[in-house]
Amino acid sequence: MPGRVSNEFVFTAMRTMDLGVSGDPKNSYNDHCTMNKALEYMSFAKPQVMFDLKEGRASAAESAAYVMENSSEKLAEAILGVLEDPPGREQMGRIGEQRIKTQLSWERSVEQLLSAYEAARRHEGKC
Repeated sequence: MPGRVSNEFVFTAMRTMDLGVSGDPKNSYNDHCTMNKALEYMSFAKPQVMFDLKEGRASAAESAAYVMENSSEKLAEAILGVLEDPPGREQMGRIGEQRIKTQLSWERSVEQLLSAYEAARRHEGKC
């Protein structure tokens, strides 16, 4: 993206693309981050290719193809592989969209957060 753009621009771009690419290399910082773009690709039912990041895999699961080493050549090969498999791309996109609507939804996050608060409240003063 050319810097900060409007939601309209992003939504138009997301609707017209065939797949998303997360080119964030594996390192100690990225491995523990959930990249917004990964979730956005899933929200638009787009398959994605990314390096094998711990949090990326936890979020995207089977909606992404993973590149095991920090290699631009391997990333390009994975992109080509996904582009050459339209049925697989469609399935990956559906999986991502379903994950966003269920496991990764705000409602589910609220449930988990409230449950954590309740557990902490029950154990208050017991440490």
